[in-house]
Amino acid sequence: MVEKHLNRISNVDEQSKRDSDEDWSHTTGVGSRIEVIDPLAVTDRTIIFGKDIIPSTKEESVKEKTGEFKDQIGNTNQYLKFVNAHLAAKKEKLDMLKEREKKFQEEIESLKGNNIKPRSELDKINYKYITENDTKSLVAHRASELEQIKEKLTHQESQVQRTKTELQQKEEQLKHLHEEIAQNKKKTPEDPLLVIREELAKLGIDGNSGKLANALSALSGMASKK
Repeated sequence: MVEKHLNRISNVDEQSKRDSDEDWSHTTGVGSRIEVIDPLAVTDRTIIFGKDIIPSTKEESVKEKTGEFKDQIGNTNQYLKFVNAHLAAKKEKLDMLKEREKKFQEEIESLKGNNIKPRSELDKINYKYITENDTKSLVAHRASELEQIKEKLTHQESQVQRTKTELQQKEEQLKHLHEEIAQNKKKTPEDPLLVIREELAKLGIDGNSGKLANALSALSGMASKK
């Protein structure tokens, strides 16, 4: 009875609580009163932005950073290898072009002191009135055309060499196939009756007795006659 008495709210207290709620509800912009919670009772919270997941231990953090660092190093090494190979190829081609340009300039230097006429003008000149300067101009144009032909020839030779390599690979593959076919022909053919007996044995059937044995013997005789 004492417990019920303590938990019971008197009419006066209940009316006082109701009046207090009504006072708050009539206040402009204010609803019911906010329940005050002890700030010490609030549990810890963690805010995670996007995919940034915080490792629970230092060991996990170190492992994660180490993995990322290894991936970055691997990607960097692959990129550097690609760049170095690309630069080496560019340098080789540039050196070849420089050498050809040097030879061409040496040929042009011998014609300095005279203006080189365009090829279109040289084609219009009557051979009876051609001058020494015209001849030198024609030589310069011929030298330039020769360099262009050499470049085309180098490219074509590269293509031919590549085709030869592919042809050689195909021939090696064909040779290997012929060798495999020859080896397969040399193998002793498997006895079909023996295969049948083995398969029957796997099924638990004895092929050495009864009508089945007679049938197999007859098949063996027919095969030997062939």
